[in-house]
Amino acid sequence: MKTNLLILGAALLMGSLAAAEPVNMPAVPPKIVAYAERPSAVYKTGEEIRFKIWLIQPGNIAVKDPADPDKEKQLEGVEVNWELTGDGGYSRKGSLVSEKEPAVVTAELGRPGFVLLKVTAAPPGGKKIVRCAGAGIEPEKIVSGTTMPADFESYWQERIRKMRERTPEITVQDITRRYPRVYQESVRIFDVRIADGEINATGILTIPRWTGKEKLPAIITFGGASWLGAQARFSEAVARGAMIFHMNIHDTINTVPEAMKKELRARPDIRDYQFNNLLEREKYMPGKIFLRIVRSLDYLKSRPEWNGKDLIATGPSFGGCQSIVAAALDKDVTLCCPGGPAMCDHLGSRNNQINGWPQLLKRYQDTPENAKLAAENSAYFDSANMARLIRCPVGFAVGFIDETCPPTSVYAAYNNIPSGNKRMIHGTRAAHGDSLKPEEPGAFSSALTPLYREICNGTEMLTNGSFRYRDFADGKFIPYAWPAIGGVAVVEGEPENDSCFVRLSPGTEIRQNVFNIPGTECKVRLTGQLRGKGTLTVRLDDSGAPFVTPAGEDWTLFEHDFTMPEGVRGHLLKMLAGDGVLELKELSLKY
Repeated sequence: MKTNLLILGAALLMGSLAAAEPVNMPAVPPKIVAYAERPSAVYKTGEEIRFKIWLIQPGNIAVKDPADPDKEKQLEGVEVNWELTGDGGYSRKGSLVSEKEPAVVTAELGRPGFVLLKVTAAPPGGKKIVRCAGAGIEPEKIVSGTTMPADFESYWQERIRKMRERTPEITVQDITRRYPRVYQESVRIFDVRIADGEINATGILTIPRWTGKEKLPAIITFGGASWLGAQARFSEAVARGAMIFHMNIHDTINTVPEAMKKELRARPDIRDYQFNNLLEREKYMPGKIFLRIVRSLDYLKSRPEWNGKDLIATGPSFGGCQSIVAAALDKDVTLCCPGGPAMCDHLGSRNNQINGWPQLLKRYQDTPENAKLAAENSAYFDSANMARLIRCPVGFAVGFIDETCPPTSVYAAYNNIPSGNKRMIHGTRAAHGDSLKPEEPGAFSSALTPLYREICNGTEMLTNGSFRYRDFADGKFIPYAWPAIGGVAVVEGEPENDSCFVRLSPGTEIRQNVFNIPGTECKVRLTGQLRGKGTLTVRLDDSGAPFVTPAGEDWTLFEHDFTMPEGVRGHLLKMLAGDGVLELKELSLKY
């Protein structure tokens, strides 16, 4: 039997809190807060859009972006410049002087699209600061400037057919032992290479060891434009109860050392790959990347662990583009979840709206002939056209202040999807990443859609239902970072025979973060086995009456149902041992 301790004494905790008290900390720099007055930031055509602007001094606490800044911290008398831009060539500029009350800037767009407000200020003695706000105007009516070539689908079918005529050599190396033992006992990790000499696909496959299922859902995930290599996806594989293949965009080794990255980025097939050779359609590098996606999906579906029905494609930015391509070119994909996708609506300017990343055609305007050819070829590599082929459920995410993958371009692709089962997640104050608004999804939050959860239905939020021992580097570990507060938690037993349990000394509280992914009201059930002396008190957050369960000499099953409130995604589960020693095992938390 192995016995390992994780001790977090109350005295040490209090000492740490005392030591953390700020002393003469420098003031946090001033900041601008700006956003659309309407919480949804969505308006009708011709409706007045009201943006509110504050200039504040947060003091010594770096608040992320308060919804209603403390008026006592307002900076007055500072010149603030603003600029409005939007689809249809919309443009306005102005300036104002900050006051105690928020300033209001109005806009109006006479067509579907988006408006972006950019606010700048230079407070005395400080650096120039910038903040953006955005609003959508009937975005569901945005029309792509890109049109689909008549041979679009047959073009890709032919390229895929030719690729599949070449039998690839598949090399799968088990690299699990390269990782700490805590990961080794949670997942299996494989370095995969699928090479035919022309289209070489690589990636890292992560398979959870314990899920309670014989066969697993499969997820293919993609990185953004600057990604090199691939990663093992430990937490997501365990949390989703799914095998996950992270595809390498380029033909390189999967685990890329930092010292090698500069050299790789200089390679002709990687440097500016999103632009190069567009005038030669078969040589345009994203086309080869798109074929790598098909190769990777073919391999993933061949794995004996796959359940044969659930296949999810997801990723952010250029990874979002690849997700769309996966669902368009492989009809076995059952869910497509792109976040802030790139390569959308290369010809959006034809509708007088902003083209998506990477503003592809700007490099091919040197002659009318090249501009015409580039425009024609770009249509074959446009997410807005790929979207027309998707028939599976779809969950997009978009950032209203995303200047890399502008929201108009994202909606141009989304609106082309014929599937009736689709959803767009709005990051009303999100740029190309997280939202400035606490608890709001970001531009890459597409996997938060309930559609994702439905496919991975029943996947437990913790481990597979038991405290399995995980030996971390220091030998002191509770599964998935359950901290022990105010006492001692001892994990005992062997993982091989599933006999592990945790023993709590009197007064010990163990905690775990629980996430309500969609932010809607839902029920969760906590179950487990309990024995010992005294009682176990269970509470979700600090609201509502706690559940109190008495313990006995023999293992007894307990279960508690919780209601997660709407709009709150993060919760804290607490389990407190009473006056006696308690033992817990087979803990499970499910929607």
